[in-house]
Amino acid sequence: MTESVEVDRPMLTQKVSLRDELLRRRYLLKDAQGRVVETPPQMFSRVAGAVAGVEAKYDAAPDQVRDLAAQFFRLMSQGRFLPNSPTLM
Repeated sequence: MTESVEVDRPMLTQKVSLRDELLRRRYLLKDAQGRVVETPPQMFSRVAGAVAGVEAKYDAAPDQVRDLAAQFFRLMSQGRFLPNSPTLM
């Protein structure tokens, strides 16, 4: 199981506001009734944890995986890195 990164980023929410509808329809997690159950920052945290979590298969220590997840989160929140659609889902 991968860990997610919890970071409070008010600016991230502002940057993402224009894309909120697309995020809601396609990428944010939904419950069984189709209601959105995560925010854009939570999605970035979830995805950053999953992408970084792969390093554990190659003997990265848990703290290294957490640091890498935080780096991925920062890059995504800055709009400098965004995985492909299947990774976001």
